[in-house]
Amino acid sequence: MQQEFTNSTVAGSHGYLRCLQVSSATISPAESRRRRYPFSHRNRNLTPPVFGIIVLISEKLRKLVSTQAKVAESVAREDPAFVMDGSGLVIQWSTRAEELFGWTDAEAIGRRLSELIIPERHRATHEAGLRRFMQGGSQGTLLNRPLDITMLHRDGHEFELSVRIDSQATPTGRCFPAYVTRI
Repeated sequence: MQQEFTNSTVAGSHGYLRCLQVSSATISPAESRRRRYPFSHRNRNLTPPVFGIIVLISEKLRKLVSTQAKVAESVAREDPAFVMDGSGLVIQWSTRAEELFGWTDAEAIGRRLSELIIPERHRATHEAGLRRFMQGGSQGTLLNRPLDITMLHRDGHEFELSVRIDSQATPTGRCFPAYVTRI
């Protein structure tokens, strides 16, 4: 459960105290100690301004964690650089793939992925692994985890690329989207 934290100032017996509002309940410094919130002070002599600073730092931390979660979510929703079907043909090619490999989408779609971006010395292994997987074999160690792979550019130079290859069942058969995780 995620709680919302906001500041409020309330009048108390010792003047104005800065309190923390968690969800819809106002929490005073004393209440905070009792409930053991992560930002609670354990020192009864802690002044309200210091407690207020602790609350503000907690809010900044919550915003930072929220931002990191949003970044992780956007990475998870990121479009794949390219998608290969179960027969090894390219069925989707992004502008990112165009930049990385030098082939346009019109040139890449419908061609064998292994002929476009897999160095010749690795093509037979790639094709054999795809056939084995499509015939019901195990996914091995290549799917759904970051891999550092040597790729081939259109001009013939090879380069290292970190990708995550997924496997998805679709109404038209299995496909393999590839997500670039690091260049």
